[in-house]
Amino acid sequence: MPDILKDIQKELPKIICSANFEAANIVLYTDNAEFFKDNKGKIKELVNKFKKRIELRADDKLLKEQEEVEKAIKEIVPQEA
Repeated sequence: MPDILKDIQKELPKIICSANFEAANIVLYTDNAEFFKDNKGKIKELVNKFKKRIELRADDKLLKEQEEVEKAIKEIVPQEA
């Protein structure tokens, strides 16, 4: 099974920073914001090729700090909500 992870990483060089199994799913982490937003069907191609469920997630480098996110949410969502 780990060979599948290596094969997937060969298909997407320099885009995937890590690949792991989570139960029956394969989870790919990327630090490329553009690829995370629009992977142009590459993940779907990999799903069809390997016949596995594949999730794409943002690497921690792309995520904002919790305080910054909370502040933005409080500005957007009315207090009554």
